[in-house]
Formats: sequence, structure tokens, C-alpha cells
Amino acid sequence: MLAAAPLVWAKYPETSFVFIGPHYGTTREQILSLRDERIVDIPRVDAMDPLKASALAAADLFALPSRQEGIGGVYIEAWAMKKPVIACRIPYLVIEDGVDGFLIPQEAGALADKIIWLLDHPREAHAMGQRGYQKVLDEYNWKMIVERIEAFYRQHVPHAPEASTIHF
Repeated sequence: MLAAAPLVWAKYPETSFVFIGPHYGTTREQILSLRDERIVDIPRVDAMDPLKASALAAADLFALPSRQEGIGGVYIEAWAMKKPVIACRIPYLVIEDGVDGFLIPQEAGALADKIIWLLDHPREAHAMGQRGYQKVLDEYNWKMIVERIEAFYRQHVPHAPEASTIHF
């Protein structure tokens, strides 16, 4: 992400990059070494911290080019704010490439290209965010989550109860 920033600034010099989360290895030093006020570094925040929601709400897009995400709950959080997302192409992510976000190799050029594309195409970026938001409403609501868990238990646990005591 840090290496992508100057590539994006070549076309959109006013773009800010906000980093939220824990630092690994020398990432804090790398961020500080750029000494650029367009880079905002926010230390790890609690999941319920309003700062996290505020940062997502203010963003044009969400990018986490990680090779280690599980299901990618942070992308679902970004979709809940109607943001298009960019992620690395890794197994199990819920992103549909080109539909509700982009899947890329973990390289600065590819990341910068997709950030620039989204900034160049605000209508398409908005539509991607809307499709992600609809996915949250359709697939990641509590009723659907409970149904999936119940189905899993019925399939994998002998003598699992047929009916749930949870009603929505």
C-alpha cells in the first residue's frame, strides 16, 4: 500500500491514505519515513471504536491487499458503508472481482491501477459499493447467519435439534 501511494499521487495528488490497525515488523517506521501528511496512521482500534466507522464512512474506497485474510470480515464492514473494495486474490474471500470490488496480485502497481480506476470511475465505484451493500443485506444478516449455522449443525452433529428457539 505504501508503495502504491506515490503511483496514485502522480494522477491524484490530493489523495489521502489512511492506515488503521496493528503494525507488523517495521511497518510503523516505513509509514513514518514517508513524512507525508497525506498518510494518516491510526494505531489499532477496537472493532466498536467510532473512529473506524468514521474512517470507512469518509473513504472513497477500502483496500486491504493482504495475503492472509480469512473470510474477509473487514470487506463486509466496508460494504456495509457502501464502499468498493480491493483485496488480494486469495482463497475464501467473498469478493466478486469486478462486481463488488477487485481482486489483485499483491503488488503496488496493480493496487495503484485499481485505486486510480475507482477514482476515475466514480459511478462504477458507487455501483460496486452498492452491490457489496446489497450482499451484506442478503447474505450477512443475522437471520441468514443463524440459518447457516443451524444447517451446519444438522448436517454434522448427530441428533441436532430440528427446530430453533431463535426467531426473527
